[in-house]
Amino acid sequence: MTSRQCASLAYIISRIDEHVYDKITDATTDVWVPIHMNHMYVNEGYRTWHGEPFKEGYLQAPPSDHFDLHSQGESTDTKYKPLELIPGLNIGGFFDAGDFDIETGSNINVVQNFIRTWELFHPQRDETFVSQQQRYVDLHRPDGVPDILQFIEHGILNLVAQAEQIGHMASTLSNSVLDNYHHLGDAASITDGLHYDPSLKPYEVSADGKRSGTPDDMWAFTTRNPRLDLQAAGVFTSAARVLKGYNDDLAKRAQIQADRLRKEATELLAKRNVRRNAQAETDDAWLYGDANLVRNVQTALDSVPMKDKSYLKRIRPLIVKFAEYVKSFDAQNPYGVPIGLGNWAGVNMVLNFGIAVNYAHIYFPDIVSKDEIYRVSNWLYGCHPYHNYSFVAVVGAARPKQVFYGNNRADFSFIPGNVAPGLLFRQPDHFENYDDWPFLWGQNEGTIAGNTQYVIFGSSFKNIVTK
Repeated sequence: MTSRQCASLAYIISRIDEHVYDKITDATTDVWVPIHMNHMYVNEGYRTWHGEPFKEGYLQAPPSDHFDLHSQGESTDTKYKPLELIPGLNIGGFFDAGDFDIETGSNINVVQNFIRTWELFHPQRDETFVSQQQRYVDLHRPDGVPDILQFIEHGILNLVAQAEQIGHMASTLSNSVLDNYHHLGDAASITDGLHYDPSLKPYEVSADGKRSGTPDDMWAFTTRNPRLDLQAAGVFTSAARVLKGYNDDLAKRAQIQADRLRKEATELLAKRNVRRNAQAETDDAWLYGDANLVRNVQTALDSVPMKDKSYLKRIRPLIVKFAEYVKSFDAQNPYGVPIGLGNWAGVNMVLNFGIAVNYAHIYFPDIVSKDEIYRVSNWLYGCHPYHNYSFVAVVGAARPKQVFYGNNRADFSFIPGNVAPGLLFRQPDHFENYDDWPFLWGQNEGTIAGNTQYVIFGSSFKNIVTK
């Protein structure tokens, strides 16, 4: 079936029931996302998804090459000594995916995706009780506050804490022990809740009455990356705008850190003779060539709400070029989408493509037609090679995938709303997506950044097709 035939079928389905797409993001925002809220006790009915993890906090990572590509340089780039407790980091943030670390770059993307969703659509859906004071989350229990706003707050709490306590952004907050890294089960049971003191034996009581834990504490990897600081500064500025009137104190703290990090990171890049001056992080990133057309288009379109009417005229030639790019995929494959060929399946690329298509149609409907919107939804929900399963758990007209790589993968199961990476390309000409073996992370692991990509794609998609 070609992309055009799939689009026709999707259009027919939408005409059968104009509300068929209304709930496509509900499982992700109601279940998957809150389950991945770190430093919170997460409850659902009679089930505890996890207790409050990492109460003892995070130690300064010592100089090391670590697993999962984590590393700490010869210097900590902080005022803390190796294995010294960095206070205040055990708040907010989201688990990365099938593991329980906080990848700072991913968390920045997560918050930005939520902010984009909020500012464009202001979704009022409230299905989750969130109490930062109690460090408690209860699924399917409204609390009077839109969930997306609370997710923004939760992500920013950790990112701002990093900036304030470390002085810049950590690359990751992760496990010190490999056995803990591949732990499956309750995240609160990964560590023992006690501060590890290398001068004491495990569980030995010190002279001041404090008891030492085992060497299982989480580590903060703090080698400074000024480009990561610039990304954080951008999301802090956006978050300060969104949180104003909801959490004014956090909004103020975010803006303070945005201003400081932007100034310091720019100076560091200049000292390193990097002349980009954070062009990729500015509103006019789309001016700097076609190295990544989709990213440039999305950056340009994200800026529309903050610009005057003349701005749309300025970026119109870029959208014309993008429309030609969209149609070029009809000649490349029967599905009309960019198909990734790397060792991680390509749903993130497809979602980025779909978000840009959706936004382009919103602002330039005369250039990018409504028919183009169905390209990505068709792919997500079953119109792709290998099988006809939907890549979104519990969502899809055919049969949603039932086995995912997540932190419950030992159960050969899924968490509702998870989005699989999709079809992995095997040389020379084979696509695959196994649904009976969850441990193939390149095919089956949904990530917090990818799943919130799905939230912004789904929000814009259903807003368009139901009009």
